[in-house]
Amino acid sequence: MNKKLIFVILLSLASLFLFQKEERFQERFSLVTLPIKEWYLNITNQVNSTWERYTKQADSIDELKKENILLRKYLYNQKITIN
Repeated sequence: MNKKLIFVILLSLASLFLFQKEERFQERFSLVTLPIKEWYLNITNQVNSTWERYTKQADSIDELKKENILLRKYLYNQKITIN
């Protein structure tokens, strides 16, 4: 695993060096990376929207549980006063 990590770090450093030195390479490489960046942004947006929907659902469930408890108490009090 350490060899893989070192390889990734060296590859990153080499690509940064190339990006700073050769603008032509950077332009050509951007043609490859732009679709990847767009895909990544789409995935992160989908994950964020799913997370927001989940948290909204969880919040509404909690609110409905509290409301249900209050309504049960109210119903119990109504049954006591009727009997």
